[in-house]
Amino acid sequence: MQPKIREVQCKSILNKSGIQGVDFALNPYIGCEHGCLYCYAKFMKKYTGHAEPWGHFVDIKVNAREVLEKQLRRIGRKTIMLGTVTDAYQPIEQRTMLTRSLLMQLATKDLHLHIQTKSSLVLRDLELLTRFNDVEVCFTVITPDDADRVILEPRASSIRDRLRAVETLASQQVDVSVFIGPLIPFMSMGKILRLLKAVYNCGAKEILWDQLNYIRSNAGRLQSALRERYPRFAKTLPYASFDAYYDKADQVISEFCASRGIEGIGVKS
Repeated sequence: MQPKIREVQCKSILNKSGIQGVDFALNPYIGCEHGCLYCYAKFMKKYTGHAEPWGHFVDIKVNAREVLEKQLRRIGRKTIMLGTVTDAYQPIEQRTMLTRSLLMQLATKDLHLHIQTKSSLVLRDLELLTRFNDVEVCFTVITPDDADRVILEPRASSIRDRLRAVETLASQQVDVSVFIGPLIPFMSMGKILRLLKAVYNCGAKEILWDQLNYIRSNAGRLQSALRERYPRFAKTLPYASFDAYYDKADQVISEFCASRGIEGIGVKS
């Protein structure tokens, strides 16, 4: 099913952020093609007027460049996060190059840029990223197995491509981190360790992690997906307490980061 694409006008492109340490959120698109079954940003659908399911439409903010130019005149050295409720490097970006055009504007300013993505397409803009004095790219990677990814994040970049992107950015002295979020309660500690070793070997200097934000409206699709991969456990998803699992995961990840001398941050949303 091809996503419905629509062009829209925005009044603001830099919006005040409630994320700690981030002044402004910048989202070039409304909606996201990746179709992640656990997506917390699904609440945005009610503001769009779309009948299509979340993950099956994208609105392009076609006047984003003009609006950003005006807003940049009024801010000083701030922290901007690109991609808080959409992925700025989702597949449509290959055609529109909207994110790239916004990066070209941001690169002329003295600011801190944080990019959150699940897409290796960010490598297209590597030369642009090296122009920033202060930039960090964070890849969401929740599993080392692409079989999990195909089910949970069906249209996001493969795990292999994301890890290669981490390695490439790190080799070019771009600060790169990995976000394991959400932690899927049925993923074994052995699998978590395998993921940790992979991202460390690729050069990530920081690992963040977070629990699954269980949203009831996502329950049906998420349960079906987990039942396919973890049939013994998925039926308990709405009822079980996973505190013991998360406590163990916190311990495993924290000890791994400490033993490798890298920053480890549990988000605890």
